[in-house]
Amino acid sequence: MNTSQRLLLPILLTSLAVGLAAGAALASPSAEGEFVSAEKRRAAGHARLVETDAGAREIRLSDDFRRASGPDLFVVLIKQDRPENGRDVRKAGYVALGRLRSTRGAQSYAVPADVDLSEVGAVGIWCEEYSVLFSVASLAATGG
Repeated sequence: MNTSQRLLLPILLTSLAVGLAAGAALASPSAEGEFVSAEKRRAAGHARLVETDAGAREIRLSDDFRRASGPDLFVVLIKQDRPENGRDVRKAGYVALGRLRSTRGAQSYAVPADVDLSEVGAVGIWCEEYSVLFSVASLAATGG
């Protein structure tokens, strides 16, 4: 390592630490839940509802999120806390946040400003084509 690199390294590390701390302060989970299988389809991982100081809201799926593939899958907010099947979801109502981007790993979905979060009980992976609930994470407040 040359002299310039030795001088810059502490500055870069400090900047990185400050940036990470600021990011953590700006987005804290207000609710989360663990995905469970629905209608005999396996699932794993967690969903977190995150609200930033700037007022943006999003659903974040965890790094360990896993879901079997299927047709026409969407991430949805469900207006019931423990739906067991597609009939429950259709009866309660839901808001689609977007197509599931991947069946594995971390991903985020914006929550529209007009969604009343007090009506939301769960995050689901939903097959729009066949009205099938693939997996669901019932949300519980985190106090964060």
